[in-house]
Amino acid sequence: DRPCLGQRNPQPGASCGKYVWLTYRDAQREVLRISSGLSRKFDLQRNAKVGLLGNASVEWLLCDLALMRCGADTVCLTEPPLEVRVQLRRTAGEPLGAGVDSSDGRTLLVTSVDESGLVADWNRSNPERQIHKGDRIVEVNGRREDARLLGAECEREGALDLRVFRSPCELLLC
Repeated sequence: DRPCLGQRNPQPGASCGKYVWLTYRDAQREVLRISSGLSRKFDLQRNAKVGLLGNASVEWLLCDLALMRCGADTVCLTEPPLEVRVQLRRTAGEPLGAGVDSSDGRTLLVTSVDESGLVADWNRSNPERQIHKGDRIVEVNGRREDARLLGAECEREGALDLRVFRSPCELLLC
């Protein structure tokens, strides 16, 4: 199947990385999956006005296409990412309690948050500054721009000072 939507995954020390492509078939499958979920969750009427809040990305475009498939009119809304500062203290053998993806080469994308571990403890103690799936860890103890170093820093014992970006992506039904 041919490439349809691509995004660059920057590499450390380089201005741009290689494109990672979604094929036409994959894009269609995602649009159908998202539109099906939207139809089940919300009673979207034809020409319903729906605000789609998020930054430009392949995921945003797929959501927009899914809304069009449902017959909704999309209103594009953007805002800068929310920055959250997180201070953790790690002792020997204590799990971080979060799955991360380092494939962009520059940041750690939070792919899951466990029910136990440092992140879960932080989330319980700081409900207004929780770490969520989809957040990006952009800095750890002053280190940034290299996902490998960020991951290594997260494995160390002692203080962990994290800078986390939460990029909003929500549906606003009007």
